[in-house]
Amino acid sequence: MSQIIDRAWPMRPLGEVCTLLPAKSIALAGDTAVRAITSACLTELGFEPSGIKPARMWARDVDECVVGNGEILMARSNTPELVGRVASFDGEPEGVVASDLTIRILPSGTLHTEFLTSYLSALYCSGYWKERAGGASGSMKKITRAQVFDTLIPVPSLEEQRSISEALNRNLESVRKAQVAASLQQTDVELLPKKILWSVLSELPIATAEDVRYSAASAGLRWSPLNQLATLESGHTPSRHRPDWWGGDISWLSLTEIRKLDGKWVSETELRTNAEGIANSSARMLPKGTVCLSRTASVGFVAVMDRPMATSQDFANWVCGPDLDPEYLMYSLIASRDYLRRIAVGATHKTIYMPALQSFHILHPPVKTQRRIANKLKDSLATIAQAQAGARIQVKDLELLPQKLLAQAFDV
Repeated sequence: MSQIIDRAWPMRPLGEVCTLLPAKSIALAGDTAVRAITSACLTELGFEPSGIKPARMWARDVDECVVGNGEILMARSNTPELVGRVASFDGEPEGVVASDLTIRILPSGTLHTEFLTSYLSALYCSGYWKERAGGASGSMKKITRAQVFDTLIPVPSLEEQRSISEALNRNLESVRKAQVAASLQQTDVELLPKKILWSVLSELPIATAEDVRYSAASAGLRWSPLNQLATLESGHTPSRHRPDWWGGDISWLSLTEIRKLDGKWVSETELRTNAEGIANSSARMLPKGTVCLSRTASVGFVAVMDRPMATSQDFANWVCGPDLDPEYLMYSLIASRDYLRRIAVGATHKTIYMPALQSFHILHPPVKTQRRIANKLKDSLATIAQAQAGARIQVKDLELLPQKLLAQAFDV
């Protein structure tokens, strides 16, 4: 949207064309239960009632702190990125109060609420309040009523204000529609890996012996006990009380980074041990091509070792024999992730225990076909990853577009 501000408009201090209404603190010992507006109510899309929370306030303060229709609410205290965010209140729900963490602004008859909200939003989007907010804490900043009172506001004619608001609303509505479409597209793209895996491997290529009895194998495939095709190994953690056993030249896979390594070949890890750490623990070096499944807490993430390394006890590790391709096993485990999470047990942290792991069966073709399938999946998933990255960038750009549009429109 092109710039709409007219330098000929009169600029007036906000305090001359608006009233700053009272706001009192929410008291832990207050004698009256209230529903209070929080910073979560002030969003880029307007006022969000779900952010209203129960609180307590002194009875003497309640009446003057009830928010009315047409008020503009500004976050007086928040993180540097959110301080100064505004939203107009349309009167619903009734009877909610604002604390002194919120500045209440009531426009006079010379200003439309919608126009002033847009201009104050443009100031927020441009970083105006972030630059001016004070406070000793780096994580929480505050603006003062005096700063708001003295802020210069353009005051065109009411007819111009109405026309500007209508134009802005049309543009913002177009952006919102584009945001919804981009979000739906991103959701579809994020689901593509699972659909691709299932279309190639079937929806359940890994199952326990008990569940395999109810699963028929398609032509060219058969169920085999996984421990007949691969050797199951566990991991271990060298003592944390021995810093001399850490920071060496042996990569050690842990849960801290398995999410970002999911579906990949791993050549190096952030945490590293050394030969002495391995020798003085139950950890052991596993060969290149070992398939590692996180079996506790973050259940179901999978990676393949691209060089010899060790893992924590949170992993089940399979050293594949000649009749099982490591990448085929990795993709089979990923395709079965929902199932693996269902069979994990535990009240706090879900875990797949060794008896279940030892009973795993895999649905597979001959090893040459496994390699062709794995290569096909690798290419397809790489293409999908590019599409996912593009979809995320598009969603992020559209999230920022309303801010850019407002800042550009008012040249702030």
